[in-house]
Amino acid sequence: MTSARVVGEVSAATGKASVRSAGRTDLARIRVRRPADIDTLHQRINQLEQHNLDVQQQLDERADDLAAARATNRELMTRLNTSTQPR
Repeated sequence: MTSARVVGEVSAATGKASVRSAGRTDLARIRVRRPADIDTLHQRINQLEQHNLDVQQQLDERADDLAAARATNRELMTRLNTSTQPR
């Protein structure tokens, strides 16, 4: 990654336009801040990923239930239509 790109990304991350004009010697003094508690953020990410998997599983189960209900409905409607037709 070029130093100009790093400076651009740091500028975008910090919202400081003055960083864009920083020279190579100034780049060494720029400190990118990290969140205070990385472990807490990782735990939260893991919780949200697990929640997403759980919700996706529930959705899949409901889709299966709906497909089965539709198939049963089609079968019952077919039986009803064939048994009530005049002969």
